[in-house]
Amino acid sequence: MPRYQPVFKKVRPYINAGITTSIPVWGYNKDYKETLFWDQVTREERQGFVPLVGLDAGIGLYYKKFNFEVRFSPLSGYRLFLMISYRLKASDAPPKELM
Repeated sequence: MPRYQPVFKKVRPYINAGITTSIPVWGYNKDYKETLFWDQVTREERQGFVPLVGLDAGIGLYYKKFNFEVRFSPLSGYRLFLMISYRLKASDAPPKELM
């Protein structure tokens, strides 16, 4: 995901936005299609392996060894996720893969 991150002395806030995908690992995925023609309703059920694509957005903050992030994900039913992570080795810069 693209990330914008201004650099301050001790605190590094950031915002993310990007595309996410979800592939069901267990269970099954059902899709229903209803068609109304005059007074007759036809319902069609489809099953299968359907990957889902959506958008995610989040805001976060690096502080010393900690990273706090709140992410909004419509793909998972319009939920908010709070993520807290900890780096074993403290450094002045965030991890390279996140820059």
